[in-house]
Amino acid sequence: MSSDMEAFQNNVEAIDKDKLFALMLCGPESICVGAIKECLQPPAEQGMSLASTFLNSLDKLDRQFSQRASLKKGGDETIPRRWEALSVSLRWLLDKGNQGLRGRAVECLDEYWRECESHSQAIGPADVKTPPFDKSPGEYILEDFQNQIDEKKASRSGRDETVPAIEKIGDQRILTEKTPVLFGCVGGSGGLALRLVVEALPGPPGLVTPNHFKLGLIPFPIPSGHPERHLPAAIQRIMRVAILQDAVSLRLRWHFEDVNPEALKTLFGEAAKERTADKSFPLVGRSVEAAAVCAVMAIAERYHDWRKPPVDQHDKTVRRVNPMLDEQVAVTGSVTYRRDLPLATWRIGPVSPGTLRNKFIAAKKATIDTVCLAKQEVAADDSKIVSTLQFVETVQDAYQVLDNYQDILDRYREHVRSQFIMREEDTPTTP
Repeated sequence: MSSDMEAFQNNVEAIDKDKLFALMLCGPESICVGAIKECLQPPAEQGMSLASTFLNSLDKLDRQFSQRASLKKGGDETIPRRWEALSVSLRWLLDKGNQGLRGRAVECLDEYWRECESHSQAIGPADVKTPPFDKSPGEYILEDFQNQIDEKKASRSGRDETVPAIEKIGDQRILTEKTPVLFGCVGGSGGLALRLVVEALPGPPGLVTPNHFKLGLIPFPIPSGHPERHLPAAIQRIMRVAILQDAVSLRLRWHFEDVNPEALKTLFGEAAKERTADKSFPLVGRSVEAAAVCAVMAIAERYHDWRKPPVDQHDKTVRRVNPMLDEQVAVTGSVTYRRDLPLATWRIGPVSPGTLRNKFIAAKKATIDTVCLAKQEVAADDSKIVSTLQFVETVQDAYQVLDNYQDILDRYREHVRSQFIMREEDTPTTP
């Protein structure tokens, strides 16, 4: 039996903590995904045997979920529903002829997407006209899931994993931007820096979906009585209105990177003195909106550059091809959507004062040089934690700070070089 499958089985048997539970299922490098990849490897006889072992483990995990009181009361109530979507999707991957499994997987993924949509309405009206989807969000999420498993399987069999600035999965061209996001507990001792990854790929404009395969089961609790603070709902809403206003004919998906075991320990409250559900670190609120909008603006600029016709043979050297956002700069704050104003002028709102110190500590630990936020009171001692603290008013202000100036310099150098055309000349012969 493979080491991945063995590790998966052993952890299923020994599981006793939420953190370990999520670690098994969180992201493309989790031991769960390692086990899936083993199941999909040839030879077929070995794959079938591993698949049977894997499905037995999934059955045990299903029973674990039905018994976990911490997930039903005081914890993230969305985790059981997200697990069902993942579990059924994994089963379908191993039995693609089963249309019943596929239908149930799409249904589960649709349910979670619609739940986020309903919570986004509590934030405020997003009165933009979204074009009709040619198929359900769940269909797109499941196809993404299958494509990414297939990509991981291919990379494991020796294919070059060098990723260009504009990636491709199958026939799908993908534009990707990454930017740090900061979280802090009010009155607590916890702070966390993760990396928000936003990808644009072919599909209906205005469709925004979480990348379930890469998010795994990190907790996104819905604060009691405050659905407007559900983080996936905030991301889904603000990215949809931003991409539609920028007239980009692509769909978006998102996930977080840098969710390592230490981050999971923080997320599930194991750093607290008393490890209970109410001590867990909540990924809630709207302060991630500013970073999400800036990522969409960068994608829109690259998209329009990529589509414009070349003026001359050197035009491509001045296009924004590479990712544009500086990953050593973080912006934190909500965004006030205004249909009657251009995206760049939307105002960034302040964050909860009680979270600032913890956010700054998290930024410093993650070697983030600059933190941008709306103008607000910041304690003198707290402002010294980060190298540079910059106040911004609008989305455009934040975007200008996040835009990686090094990329501008590189493009300028390339443009200058392109002006010098080398010509071969005949060397006169000596008489």
